[in-house]
Amino acid sequence: MAENNVSLVLLETSGNQAYIYATNKLRENMGASELTRLAGTKWVLDAVKKLTHQDLYREDPEELQRALTNHLQNPPIEEDGTLVEVVEAASGKALLLVHDETDDGKVARGIVSEVTLRALTEAPGLDIKGVVVQFDWSAPCSVPDALRRAYHRYEELRTSRPGPESRFLRLPVVAECATSGMPASEVDEGEENDEKESAISMQTRAKRDVAGAIQERTTDVDAPREWRFAYKLSDDGWLAIVHADGNGLGQVFLHFEDFCKDDGIPVTNRKYVDTLRAFSCAVDVCTHKAFARAVESIVPYVKGKDADTNTLPMRPLVLGGDDLTVICDAKIALPFAEEYLRRFEEMTMQEDVITPIAKRMTRGTIEKAWLSACAGVAIVKPHYPFFAAYSLAEELVSSAKGSKKKMLQEQDENLTWSWPCSALDFHVLYDSSSMELKDIRDKLTVDNGATLLYGAPYLVTPQKKMDSVGEGQREWAALHSWEQLKTRVEVLRQKDEEGRWKLPSSQIHELRAALFGGRAAADRSLQLIAHRYPVAIALMDRNRSSLFERSIKLNGPKGAGYVYVTQLLDAMEMKDFLPVEDKGTKPDKKGGNQ
Repeated sequence: MAENNVSLVLLETSGNQAYIYATNKLRENMGASELTRLAGTKWVLDAVKKLTHQDLYREDPEELQRALTNHLQNPPIEEDGTLVEVVEAASGKALLLVHDETDDGKVARGIVSEVTLRALTEAPGLDIKGVVVQFDWSAPCSVPDALRRAYHRYEELRTSRPGPESRFLRLPVVAECATSGMPASEVDEGEENDEKESAISMQTRAKRDVAGAIQERTTDVDAPREWRFAYKLSDDGWLAIVHADGNGLGQVFLHFEDFCKDDGIPVTNRKYVDTLRAFSCAVDVCTHKAFARAVESIVPYVKGKDADTNTLPMRPLVLGGDDLTVICDAKIALPFAEEYLRRFEEMTMQEDVITPIAKRMTRGTIEKAWLSACAGVAIVKPHYPFFAAYSLAEELVSSAKGSKKKMLQEQDENLTWSWPCSALDFHVLYDSSSMELKDIRDKLTVDNGATLLYGAPYLVTPQKKMDSVGEGQREWAALHSWEQLKTRVEVLRQKDEEGRWKLPSSQIHELRAALFGGRAAADRSLQLIAHRYPVAIALMDRNRSSLFERSIKLNGPKGAGYVYVTQLLDAMEMKDFLPVEDKGTKPDKKGGNQ
């Protein structure tokens, strides 16, 4: 084999948010998500199959992991006769090593051509591009260098070429698609009885045609036995967009050779490829497992007709890598997000390929380390623009990731690292006049910036996992604990023996209004009712002296002043969106009852 004729192929989709979340039609969101997944998995592996005659594609992520990490099914590129080695095949992204006999990378370019042509025909509007970088396999650390060059070339390609919208120019006389705004290509009679016929585009047709596929696949792979995910969600009440993303993995993949070396010994190309593939597959499997366990946890909350039909009022839209996006009934969103974050930590702690890398992320401090993630939950009305709701959920994730800066360790800047903590942020959008999180949170800042009427982000990671953090970090973590917020919610929910609220709704509304008058006004308002409603005392800080607690302003490992924070407003919003568990049988993933 001519080892210097190896090509690295990077195929990746871009503009996924606009493609998936462009409309409020759930089945179109589902279809777009499925097409994005297929582009990086089945379509790529089908192209590889034509060359190697080896079918690696599996719908179940665990089975796909086993196929990709099996050297008999997916042989190393340096072995004689190996034409293609699959390094990664995930939703919207694939990474391949291709042995080319010629210097022009003909075989590698052929794979890119086949996948992109299939995208043009089966997923109009999906933006997928591929780049080919040739390198010398025998040269030390040539794969990491080739991968960096591939990403650089991909960014150049992405910014230099027009988006997919430019392929669908139209004359004014052409009808507009009812949902996408693209030029219509046909008239759809409507899938449901309550839908009218409408003009739709090629993109919309492609998305609708595969919506059923994601319904069947996710139900088979990720839903508890005898349960299914909703194909449509109710227009009554509130909906939630739950978006979650892993912490620090971008930097890990960017400098992966530093995280997979042993005792400072430079990593070989073979070890780099094997570790990168195993780690990527393991993270994907952990995401799916955490999702499945979190879904099981919300089964007891499902009541009424949904329970009768074994339909869960939720729909996973993106589930792969370290990313998760779910649309669901708002009543189950917060407990689902909490359980997902806890389970993600738990699952990654059990993976042998993940824990050494997670340990290096903590500078070797935590022997049995884990990966963490952050989640944002945007609770909106059903007809609120989906793209705007998703954007808010993304901003909430960014806010939750701010907890990493609060949990930095070590005084030396060169050794600073963040304790692995999962955090959650949420917002109930009662007023849509402010759609950006910064504007929303600015309205919740009083006393000239000295007082915050929100306590987010909240740490979901159990306190026992943070025994070894610094004193300032421990203080901040205790104040911003998710469990503490839930305790305050339970205070607001307490009833007396006659079934009346111990703290009437009228008093809660008065306290809410007083909060916006500042810390002194809110505390005076509480003191006026505390003698009549003793339960209100439990809403105060640990010293039972104020609704507000002094929170250290952490700037890296050192403190830099204080700000006063209250969780009361968050607890008030959360009160109506934490379900009461229906004690009964709870089916597990494999069947039977727990």
